[in-house]
Amino acid sequence: MSQHRTRLSLAAATVTGFSMMLVGCTADEAPTPSASSTTTAEPAPTGVALPAVELPAGPLGDHARWLVGQLGADPVEDAAAVATRFSQAMLDQVGADALVTGIASLRTTGPWTPVAFDGSDAEGLMTIQDTTGAFLDVQITIDADALVAGLLLTPSTDPSRPAPTTWDELDERVAEADGDAVVLVSGVAEADGPAQSPGERCEPVHTVGDVDAAMPVASIFKLYVLAAVAQAVEAGTLTWDTPLTLTDDVRSLPSGTLQDQPTGTVVTVRDAAGAMIAISDNTATDLLVATVGRDAVLAMMTATGHSDPSLNTPFLMTRDLFRLGWARAADAPAWDSLSEAEQAAAVAALPGGPVAVDPAAVTTAVWEDGIDWFASARDLCAVHVALQDAAGTPTGAPVGEILAANPGIEIDADAWPYVAYKGGSTPGVLAGSWYAQDADGRAVVVSIQLASSDPAALPSLGTFVELAEATLTLAAD
Repeated sequence: MSQHRTRLSLAAATVTGFSMMLVGCTADEAPTPSASSTTTAEPAPTGVALPAVELPAGPLGDHARWLVGQLGADPVEDAAAVATRFSQAMLDQVGADALVTGIASLRTTGPWTPVAFDGSDAEGLMTIQDTTGAFLDVQITIDADALVAGLLLTPSTDPSRPAPTTWDELDERVAEADGDAVVLVSGVAEADGPAQSPGERCEPVHTVGDVDAAMPVASIFKLYVLAAVAQAVEAGTLTWDTPLTLTDDVRSLPSGTLQDQPTGTVVTVRDAAGAMIAISDNTATDLLVATVGRDAVLAMMTATGHSDPSLNTPFLMTRDLFRLGWARAADAPAWDSLSEAEQAAAVAALPGGPVAVDPAAVTTAVWEDGIDWFASARDLCAVHVALQDAAGTPTGAPVGEILAANPGIEIDADAWPYVAYKGGSTPGVLAGSWYAQDADGRAVVVSIQLASSDPAALPSLGTFVELAEATLTLAAD
């Protein structure tokens, strides 16, 4: 069985995808880079110590070995020594002293043993186990200089636990998640005339939870931005080669890399769209939204059959999310208490220039206040279908390539030779959505949406990835 080997990436709408992450023994859910709210690793169900795995050669493996060593060291290296392993961008975000404190705090139950590892040369997901039987997932990203640009530790589960092999087992595993959980597996019917909406072609074959309920989707909203870009290209107001210029008024915070480039950097529409989807680049996203217009993205929600576009009005850029979610004045009225006109005025009043938000503040869930992007599982199926329709037009060929650049999880290429994907997270939100097509042209859309008011209550990234891989495997049968 051949497989795509891919970065285990569920890129975030907030401070990080897997390109800039903050280390912390108290990190929140998978792709957020903060270390404020206390969490603990999840004990092994059996308490059995798993055997150590061999970590890979090369810089990424060296950093992983160093970290494991530090988690058992007494004392931990000092700040000056630790700083030599991290990129300047990450040190600017976190600080070497905070890194030392975070590492040292985990030594109390150490030493830790690496019991699972998967990844590429630049990104890896390592699971470690302590002397109590608890597990942590460690996500490590290195930059072009082989320095650690992202490090995130999150509670995890026993990686030796068998994956679900039936729909009933999958449903039981989903039910273990605290908070709201929705899963939708839909077949995709052939178009029955131009009057049929994309959503009408989605035919549910397995569901968990209310697939019509609006849920926060974090970076999955970027599918609608891509659809609006494809529409502008089809209309002739843009081309995929149109140059776009980075300014401080569209510069956001990670995930992504464009935010680190100098003002005046020029990228094409195609490159910005590719970065927006493959690595969930927030600055590339805001650059595209500024180019096509917020109203064009909202119009695309309507065109693809979104059940309630008003939930995303006014439409937020990622810059807006940071400021509204984690940098508003303490005495500001609750966001969901404002009228649509008042919200629009508040967004319009946000200043230009660099986003001044302390990453350490990005730990609390704000989606329950209406600050995020919202769609139902049926809505996500519809936008996937619409994007694949766009990919089949004379001007839309790059759309299919962009969506398939990073499937986010390990995929059986024999079962699903084509997979389009977008995932996302904000504190308290973890979601992923896949369009998979087999060699005979049969297509399914899988969406998994999890949300909780307590970010620490969400499953680990490893558990989420396992659910997604199991769902796609079951859908292939």
